[in-house]
Amino acid sequence: MSIVCFQEIVYSSSQAKGGHISQTLPKDNEGNLDFRFYSRQLMIEEMRPKMVNVSLLGKIESVDLDSTSLVLRDRTGRVTVQLCPQIFMTNNFEKSRCVLLSNLSTRGGVKTLTVSGSLKEGTSVIDLNVAKGFLNCEVFWNPISLVIFSSLF
Repeated sequence: MSIVCFQEIVYSSSQAKGGHISQTLPKDNEGNLDFRFYSRQLMIEEMRPKMVNVSLLGKIESVDLDSTSLVLRDRTGRVTVQLCPQIFMTNNFEKSRCVLLSNLSTRGGVKTLTVSGSLKEGTSVIDLNVAKGFLNCEVFWNPISLVIFSSLF
């Protein structure tokens, strides 16, 4: 992606106490806004077409194996996320699991928004249900050096 200009975007946010948050984001030649360095959590209701490097945190509402898609919900709404088969099949997507999806892109119109993720875009998945169990692991109860920590993996 070659960045050619900057565009200031202003969102009305349900999170913001002041009602509006503005942040300057880079825009590429195709007019996509790059959310790689967006400083707060993007909510589903704030998603618009032509966004790249979007991260979404939400709960899985449903999974469709045939179309390799899932419906993700946060407190502001829900959206269908289309994933490439390689990402979809290497993750354990189940209803009611909480996940963080990173490096997604959006296209289409506001009423027909398409959210997608692929290996080319660098999409990654973190299953927060697994992370909770990971943090309960006895080895993390006391501070340890990074050398010892890295040897665990």
